[in-house]
Amino acid sequence: SDPSQTLADLSDYLAPSQACIKPVTYVPDEKAEVNELDKPAVAAAVRGVLGKKLKKAEITLNDCLACSGCITSAESVLVSLQSHEEVYRVLREQLELVPIASISPQSVASLAALYDLTLDEAMRGLRRFFRQSLGFRLVFDTTFPRALSLLESRAELHERRSHFYASPTPNLPSILSASACPGWICYAEKTHGDLLPFVSGVKSPQAVAGVLVKGNVVAGRLGLRPDQIYHVAVMPCYDKKLEASRPDFATAHPAPSTSTSTEPVSVRDVDLVLTTGEVAKMLSEKGLSLRDLGAGSADATEAGLYDGAEEATFFPFSQLLDPPVGTSSGSYVQAALSTLLDPPSTSSPSSSRSPVLTSADWPYLRLSSKLVRNDDYVEFTLRRVSTAYSPATSHPDQPEDEGTVIARAAKCYGFRNLQNVVRKISREAGIFIEVMACPSGCVNGGGQVPPP
Repeated sequence: SDPSQTLADLSDYLAPSQACIKPVTYVPDEKAEVNELDKPAVAAAVRGVLGKKLKKAEITLNDCLACSGCITSAESVLVSLQSHEEVYRVLREQLELVPIASISPQSVASLAALYDLTLDEAMRGLRRFFRQSLGFRLVFDTTFPRALSLLESRAELHERRSHFYASPTPNLPSILSASACPGWICYAEKTHGDLLPFVSGVKSPQAVAGVLVKGNVVAGRLGLRPDQIYHVAVMPCYDKKLEASRPDFATAHPAPSTSTSTEPVSVRDVDLVLTTGEVAKMLSEKGLSLRDLGAGSADATEAGLYDGAEEATFFPFSQLLDPPVGTSSGSYVQAALSTLLDPPSTSSPSSSRSPVLTSADWPYLRLSSKLVRNDDYVEFTLRRVSTAYSPATSHPDQPEDEGTVIARAAKCYGFRNLQNVVRKISREAGIFIEVMACPSGCVNGGGQVPPP
């Protein structure tokens, strides 16, 4: 189909009444009354399948684009595959599994706002709910997985830029877009396949958390196989259910010793994703208040159990660190810009075109931002100017467009702005774009609790 037609139909919040891109039931077209069986090609096809048993048509999460009421409105045809009822069923029927949860900072923030709590109080309440009420073994937040994702993103961007400027015929584009949003990835895959080379290959914080939990970092230290862990993630949007269901995020592990086969076993890194709203619903159904659960305990043992002391022994720094200065969706664009300030870890590219920066350049650098249309589309430009900045004086009064452009970056939130991404990627070089499908980014994901 024509991408321009697809883009014209996009809006940030689509009504559930809109038809699915792969409808389960046939919707008759009232505009034309044509007997399809009269067409020669259709008649021949019908004759060819007579007497054959047709395979049942099925739609899975992998078939869908985050486009309409299905995912953004949580209709049961898809969400029932990854719902809180499914969590209850697994906990009830598969007692041999060890449940572990990973909760995103955006989800913690949403619930903290709902119950008027601090982030630490909200996380303590969630940890008490999952461990005490549901029987989870460990409850992490995804701050550390996010830090790893940002670290890998910086390394990837540095590698691409070094290759692009060093090679006379680079085979890697210098443009890179973040890959943490499954809505953006689905959109690019199904409507703009030519953009995929520009998409980062780094796993999202959810995917990184899955690898850590089911790998040696957590499962190995607990003496468990990956398939013995039931990993549940709490995320701010329904599209994360899409991400968890993809075969890309299943890791091959050695077969259990009890198995007759020696072939590696593919195990999902994240078994199920709950949205923030679903967790709020679970609390409501059980008659619990996160405010009460988040209250501190006078008992030192209990306080340590729910304050994350045990979880902190698995990751190298404590949970819920102060969030970095940046965006509401992981600060990928800030990480990209900070990459330019780090000296190359290897030899410098041999091309004079390369904008390699050293600490001597820092006083001459200026970062400017410009809103394009709205707050959801912001462009950043890093320039080298002639006047050094001195902390003892005010910032030099220079025009924003003065100086040599070192790099450009942008944050783009909401489907309505994705056309700008497509246009920029096809026109410019040397930029990084933090792309998220939801307006205002992950903190305003479709699975978040409505503001109080």
